[in-house]
Amino acid sequence: MNKLLSYYQKELAFLKKQGAEFASKYPKIARRLGYNKGVSEDPHIQRLTESFAFLSSRIHQRLDEDLPELMEALLRNLAPQFLYHYPSSCIASFEPDRKSSGITSPHNVPSGTTIYSKHKSETICQFRTVYPLTIVPATVNEARIYYDNISSLWEIEVNLDVFEGAKFSLDMVRFYLNGPATVTGIIYTLLCNEVDNIVLQKNDDILYGVRADISGAGFYEGEVTLPRTGNVSYIHNLTLDYFSFPERFNFIDVKCDSGIELCSGDSFRFVITLKISAGKYEPDKIEKHVSEELFRVNCSPVINLFEKKTEPLRLSDGQDEYQVNADLYSRDEVLIWDINKVTLHRYENNLVRQFPLKNLFGLEHSVIQQSCNIFWHTSCYRMSSERRNFEESVYIRLSDDGGAQSRIMSGDVLSIDAICTNGDIPSSMNNGDPAGDFDSDIDIAHLRITALNRPSRMLPAMTLKGMNWRIISQLSLNFVLLGGTDGAMKLREMLSIYNYNNNHSVSIFIEWIKELQITPVSSRLPGIYPPVTARGIDITVMLSKDAGMHPECFMFCSFLDHFLGLHAPVNSFTRMITIIEHEEHTRRVWPMRAGKLTWL
Repeated sequence: MNKLLSYYQKELAFLKKQGAEFASKYPKIARRLGYNKGVSEDPHIQRLTESFAFLSSRIHQRLDEDLPELMEALLRNLAPQFLYHYPSSCIASFEPDRKSSGITSPHNVPSGTTIYSKHKSETICQFRTVYPLTIVPATVNEARIYYDNISSLWEIEVNLDVFEGAKFSLDMVRFYLNGPATVTGIIYTLLCNEVDNIVLQKNDDILYGVRADISGAGFYEGEVTLPRTGNVSYIHNLTLDYFSFPERFNFIDVKCDSGIELCSGDSFRFVITLKISAGKYEPDKIEKHVSEELFRVNCSPVINLFEKKTEPLRLSDGQDEYQVNADLYSRDEVLIWDINKVTLHRYENNLVRQFPLKNLFGLEHSVIQQSCNIFWHTSCYRMSSERRNFEESVYIRLSDDGGAQSRIMSGDVLSIDAICTNGDIPSSMNNGDPAGDFDSDIDIAHLRITALNRPSRMLPAMTLKGMNWRIISQLSLNFVLLGGTDGAMKLREMLSIYNYNNNHSVSIFIEWIKELQITPVSSRLPGIYPPVTARGIDITVMLSKDAGMHPECFMFCSFLDHFLGLHAPVNSFTRMITIIEHEEHTRRVWPMRAGKLTWL
């Protein structure tokens, strides 16, 4: 509102200035209006001038804000990920009670499973899981990193203790690294990049013939946090996750090439020997911080999104748009995040007919088969508020396929299926309750669900930050754009758009990128028989010397590897090469990528 006041004052000053010029040029007309040096003595003229200044200030403000309706219509098709708020999120731990849960084998929890907050206020916040989760009847009872004097190498040991009465086969364990970034970043790098050998032990007996592999989780299409919007690559949503919810990448998968039979009271230990080069990360400085609390099983990221039917809308012929309310009684607690489905209900011949309506900005105009030529599209009106940084109202409009207002019948009703969020309310939750922070309908008795970190605040959509034109300028993503002498600058600009909240720690990562070179290459594709050779591009990224010792450098490079996969030419591949400036021995060649396909 303060911003609108400044526009109003500018418009009023402009009218007074122009009024003075008008009075000097046309004194007779000015006298009839009562103008004297740009100010009228007639109170009615004064009120008209002030009213006009208010209306024109609104227009001026909206033009300065990049004409949001036009921008949103364009971005909804080209870059829809920029239009949505990033909801509150956290990491949840699902801990079955060792004695009373009754769990004897792994229990699968699909992604999208709803959990409900045990909030002390009247508002119950709904979250849903991001990763598919397998709850295993085991817990980590010991974890450590130590220097082995016999081998003169660093080793990491993690021990799983199986519940009484359990019996199951285990071929994969997913650990969440729960701790400060300075510790988890180093452990993540050591496990994903510095492993020399992995030994599996069951009750202190070495399991010969069973091989294990360690990899990072969270970089694939089914693991992005936000629902897929539009027809853009999932990598864009993954980039949003990396800059808005980095904790969700602190997951490690340990996969065995065959199932290992475990039963009541068994001990299952991973002994991971690190390379000599692991010493450069100074593991001795984090040795005392590595314990069973660092390695957590049965965890998943959760996001404050849930599906809900909105209040029905009764249509009238003279109304152009309708406000969509998720809940009339909880307008401030339940907010519209996106609209999934719109259905028109029409009473005809003593029957209620249903007409599924399509989005005006969608891609189904030529193939749509519906008896009523009605499409829908939404618009958002945002304004400041004393209680929150902004308030947003969602309106829906109906039109024909040409964009003109559609003809509706009296008594028509719209039903809308929406995805909703609770806004900033989850961030007021106090996590760590001994009885658990969440409830769920998961079929496990005495399941304690806790938030390992406090739910974050909802981040506003990027377009609220006055970045519309920067976003439009970056929509053309191809390897030609990144090539040339200023390729590193262009890549930094691309990534900085996603860091719209100016997170200082993320800004450091972006500034690491010093040089970028594109080189056409031909290479044999691994894992394909008969052998096939394809043309592709090598993308060499040189990072600053400061990146070499940063604990999160490896994870940033892993993300960059997937992000640059967007630039794979048609029927070709990209291959990223990273190197620290002035340190040739740090050169690392990453796997080939054709878009989202990895050749290994």
